[in-house]
Amino acid sequence: YQLRITATGGTRIKNKAYTLDVTLGSGQGPVDPDSNGTFATATNLGTFSTAQSLSINPTSNPGVASVGTSDPVDGFQFTTTVAGTGTVSLSGLTANADLRVFDANQNLVASSLNGGTASETLSDLLPAGRYFVAIRGVGADTNYTLNLSFVPANQGPVDPDSNGTFATATNL
Repeated sequence: YQLRITATGGTRIKNKAYTLDVTLGSGQGPVDPDSNGTFATATNLGTFSTAQSLSINPTSNPGVASVGTSDPVDGFQFTTTVAGTGTVSLSGLTANADLRVFDANQNLVASSLNGGTASETLSDLLPAGRYFVAIRGVGADTNYTLNLSFVPANQGPVDPDSNGTFATATNL
């Protein structure tokens, strides 16, 4: 990005003191004044190498699982040691919030920008690496539940009813 500062009428400003405040728009990564709203301070959720899932919600994480006017962004990070499918979902919203996932270089990997209180879900094949999840409140304050799951590419989905193989298939 480049910014050019000029005085009214287009004359150049030379040797003058000024203050420049820059705010990133809503399409940018996590930026806010609280303790987990930047890439550098995103809450670390750990390293995934096997099938795992976790949930962050206002009951088990009071004061953390909320965004809005006073806390516009919550940031989380996790690392995968193998390639696999990562699924991130945001639910339980009482106001609009958006969900974004960034890679270690802070490039946008995926985003869900549903309006209103609709849940947000992202699922993508992720190479091994570090990822950031940004939850951005859009307007009013809202609590949320964040669910994150990871299934390594060399491991199929977990079958909770145990009939997912030829040997254990249900006989019709």
